[in-house]
Amino acid sequence: MPAKKSRILIVVNVDWFFLSHRLPVALEARERGYEVFVAAADTGKRAEIESHGLTFINAPFLEKSHSFLSELYMILKLGRLYKDIKPDLVHHVTIRPVLYGSIASRLYRVKAVVNALSGLGYLFINQGFKNRILRGVVTKLLKIGFSHSNQLLILQNKDDREKFIKRGLIQPDKIRIVRGSGVDTDLFKPQPDKRSAGVDVAFIGRLLWDKGIAEFVEAANLLKKQGVHASFHIYGAQYENNPMSVPDDVIDEWKSNHLFTIHGQKDRIEDHLEEIDIVCLPSYREGLPKALLEAASAGLPIVTTDTPGCREVVDDGVNGYLVPPRNASVVAESLKKLIENPELRSEFGKAGRNKVLKEFTVDKVVEETMNIYSSLLS
Repeated sequence: MPAKKSRILIVVNVDWFFLSHRLPVALEARERGYEVFVAAADTGKRAEIESHGLTFINAPFLEKSHSFLSELYMILKLGRLYKDIKPDLVHHVTIRPVLYGSIASRLYRVKAVVNALSGLGYLFINQGFKNRILRGVVTKLLKIGFSHSNQLLILQNKDDREKFIKRGLIQPDKIRIVRGSGVDTDLFKPQPDKRSAGVDVAFIGRLLWDKGIAEFVEAANLLKKQGVHASFHIYGAQYENNPMSVPDDVIDEWKSNHLFTIHGQKDRIEDHLEEIDIVCLPSYREGLPKALLEAASAGLPIVTTDTPGCREVVDDGVNGYLVPPRNASVVAESLKKLIENPELRSEFGKAGRNKVLKEFTVDKVVEETMNIYSSLLS
């Protein structure tokens, strides 16, 4: 049991991401006697975070990226934050807090550091010339940050672990695999089918091209041309700070197509999963997609890609289908099998639920994270 006043500072890009992905960890840390601070850009969730007894620090610079020089200035901004709070351990979440915060932690001599990355992101997926240059710079900065003498890196899948080791970013013994942020299986659970007819297929995720949303839309149109009867839904928000964000005019075009219902971001997606029969996420790469874990926990069959992160959730032909990335026709074929076979949907759904109960519960993830905190602070 740590000392009563040991301080944990969780640094994440935005407040809503903290609530959706790290709140259970923060609450358990507080229960175990830590004093917990959260630094993030305030988009309106500050009061909700503080209602849990956590100290919130508004850090708007964590959300928006700017010029390269102003980005580097984040190291000093975070350093000042660490100097003021004097945390015993800093837990950085997502790429920019990890990138700059890990360097600041070294410069300002933070005792212990946890760096958590949910995936390699746009910078490592896109192969354009500018991205290759930036990737080289980011790689060098990560090597500097990851050389802190008392730090561990949390990754969500073995593919990312091998890539980080191959690039020489970090020593293998400094990596821990924690599979996602966990699922509340009491909240996300199978519901009785209350509808007499109709099959509803949903894309759930941020509206980014590299989430495979174009393939989802194209697959839906292919199925419509084939006369397959289903309703298609898109849940999620745009992310204007990401160059892969779907622009407004494209979304307006989808809205005008009566094949799709655009729902936007939903704070309680569990309430909407009751209306869904199949979840589809043809992503190009993930860390460990929370949307798929929640869908599987709710007993829904899944169509996703055979890519890092996604293949962690789906066993092909057991609780869903794994398809090649960037291939809308195979997405359509797999969706058609499930749309036309309710018994198969039920079978896959039960298998997915069992998989989550064995491997991905929130309690398991929280306990693994607490063990990491303890090992670094000891």
